[in-house]
Amino acid sequence: MHAINLNKSYSYDKGKLRAQKIANAICIYIIITMNFTSILTLGWCFANADKIFENNYVDKWFFPAFVTLSNFFISNILGIIAISVCLGLSRRQEASRKIIIYIIPLICFSELLTSLEELADLHCDLNNYIKISLITSIIYITVYASIYVFYTRKNVINGLFEKGAGR
Repeated sequence: MHAINLNKSYSYDKGKLRAQKIANAICIYIIITMNFTSILTLGWCFANADKIFENNYVDKWFFPAFVTLSNFFISNILGIIAISVCLGLSRRQEASRKIIIYIIPLICFSELLTSLEELADLHCDLNNYIKISLITSIIYITVYASIYVFYTRKNVINGLFEKGAGR
């Protein structure tokens, strides 16, 4: 579906903005890949509604149970929104670009909270896990920061998302 939209959208101004179109396609792929588990989690929630509170309404470290449960729902909802916004990004819609810019910081904050919650939930050797958790969070946030910077650049806004582009 996204490939069809990308092909249709990119044939609008064939031969122009090649690097930006490739970068846009890569960003869409990364966003979908990094958030695909949100769709799987939504399916799990419908199948196991009784276990949602059992697994997520738990005090972790200095996070009360309400924060842990809220972060679970918020991170999955943001992931599903990010995936659905990718359809608009593949059509080069300005509104989708603005939405992704607004939710990227929220996704990064939610990921940071999730990493801290997982770190607090461990009952084993923390040194190695702290390193892995921090490195994973840094990579995750760096990737999202790169996507954020790409979609806020003037030449991307004026080129890929100009009025009438990709329709």
